Amino acid sequence: MEIKKIGGYGYIQGINSKNAEKINRKKNGKDKVDFSATLEIKKLLYESKNIPEVREKLVNELKQAIENGTFKIDPEKIAKAILGG
Repeated sequence: MEIKKIGGYGYIQGINSKNAEKINRKKNGKDKVDFSATLEIKKLLYESKNIPEVREKLVNELKQAIENGTFKIDPEKIAKAILGG
């Protein structure tokens, strides 16, 4: 039984060498690299580390409402949320 490779490293290299210039060059023939998306992702990751995992204020308000008996359950709202409506 003979197993032939489909694609593989050579295939990827062929794509890179044939199409890299088409992908990376603008009409004026100059290379362009855009790192703005990478910088935005780094900024968002940094900011996300400063957000607390638990919204303590909301949790405390809900605990207080449950203890006081003022927390009301809306079964229709729950059913709609479960059913995706």
